[in-house]
Amino acid sequence: MPALLSFLNTTKYPASLSFLLMTLGPTIALIPLLDRARGRVANWSLGLLYLVWGSAIVMLYFPCRWYADLKARRSDLGGWLKYF
Repeated sequence: MPALLSFLNTTKYPASLSFLLMTLGPTIALIPLLDRARGRVANWSLGLLYLVWGSAIVMLYFPCRWYADLKARRSDLGGWLKYF
């Protein structure tokens, strides 16, 4: 089993070929499907797109701010939290 999952052992900096294939591959594979999308979602206006983008920024600001404050207050974060 470990040999089967060895492709997950990638390096982000500098980006390895495996990392690029894992991150860009699914996106590139979805482009033809999204290009054929029809209906209300596919007809977004630019204003609506900016509204969705701004809403996402506002919604993500608060958890990110909380986590940044948590990291600043606590230097003993163990486990997976210290990697972010």
